[in-house]
Amino acid sequence: MLQFYLLAAALFQAPANEPKLATVEGSVVHAASKVPIRKAKVTLQALENDQSQTAESGDDGKYSVKDVKPGRYRIRAEKTGYETSGFGAKRIGDAVGQLLVVGAGGALASIDIALPKQGAIAGKVLDSSGEPVNAALVMALASMYYQNGRKARIPRGAVPVIANDLGEYRVGQLPPGKYIICAIPKNYYSPNAPLTRTRNQRSPTPISPPAIPAQAI
Repeated sequence: MLQFYLLAAALFQAPANEPKLATVEGSVVHAASKVPIRKAKVTLQALENDQSQTAESGDDGKYSVKDVKPGRYRIRAEKTGYETSGFGAKRIGDAVGQLLVVGAGGALASIDIALPKQGAIAGKVLDSSGEPVNAALVMALASMYYQNGRKARIPRGAVPVIANDLGEYRVGQLPPGKYIICAIPKNYYSPNAPLTRTRNQRSPTPISPPAIPAQAI
């Protein structure tokens, strides 16, 4: 009987080398106003084995990821209408952020993540006579610099956007920043072609004004 009790105790006893689990918690807030963001998805990504754990922010913007093993992690938050951002992100669109080191049995608090609100630019495409241009391809181009110092403009936000029969367009899902809005008439683009220009293609026709900031919606 004594041997049975000893065996049962050994089966239900946790292994001595099993690390104590930790907790990572914080808040998800609007980057500009600092207002809490509810129902944001928070992902804690382990660097050693690429496994992840998720949590959702509450009405107060707070989240908590429990049962976290010791190790190195990165954490990010995302929600429709906002730019995905990592904890400690230094620039808009940085979904990687800073490295987190989680110790055994500890609790990392105040791991707050700020999400920039996306915006939209809307207007009309008109020809030189002031008439609407139907079915023009409209893009919001942002500047990007390569490591060699070269500058390029790439489409951001919702792609593609096609103007309606009144020439009206709306480019959404834009991170905060400055953009050049350009339109390409329907006879000068292919729906299946990549959004890059070759030397033999006509340059996109700019819409005045050439650069306007994206407004939050």
